[in-house]
Amino acid sequence: AKIIKKKGIKVPVFDQTNGIVTSKISVKKDYKKTGKIIHFGRLGLEKDVDVIIRAFELAREKDRSLTLHIMGDGPARESLENLVAKRVLTKSVKFYGFVSHDKILKILKDFDLFVTASPMETQGLVILEAMAAGLPVVGVNALAVPEVVIEEKNGYTVSRRNHKKMAEKMLEIISDPKKFKSFGEDSKKIAAEHDIKKAYQRLKKHYDQVMGF
Repeated sequence: AKIIKKKGIKVPVFDQTNGIVTSKISVKKDYKKTGKIIHFGRLGLEKDVDVIIRAFELAREKDRSLTLHIMGDGPARESLENLVAKRVLTKSVKFYGFVSHDKILKILKDFDLFVTASPMETQGLVILEAMAAGLPVVGVNALAVPEVVIEEKNGYTVSRRNHKKMAEKMLEIISDPKKFKSFGEDSKKIAAEHDIKKAYQRLKKHYDQVMGF
């Protein structure tokens, strides 16, 4: 919507969430630390997943209990696995390959933190799904990510490919029990505004406005 307005479009412009089915997502209730960090989605080269691995390596130097779980497949998977092997992280970084969407929505609650390094999310439904499960998020300050990952509320955003700052923010959340829980609870509240039923109502309202109802 912001981009369209900047182009000089004069007609009314509305922003519209795609919506997520929150009723299918199992919600986190226990905020006892497990050290388990998750990333899921397509493993494309443009997603910068290598940055997550480099950040994780730094974070694990400070906290040896941390593990990284990468779910999904794609053209970058082989290079990512090679990076993990080169960094001698094979015991603490696990690749799962393709995992069904329904299964991911059921197990998200078992993790402490969702991390993404993607700079190209126009909404980032995987981010919203992780939030709906009650996970804090560390992401990149680009496009739509900072509209759902609110600084010091439910997570942090860092500049693109800044693995050092990403590691710092991962540790900041996981090492602080109060912040870990409050960020997770706020993630649920923010994600709830993107429930598919609310998305439908907003879209209908836009159509009604355009049609003059």
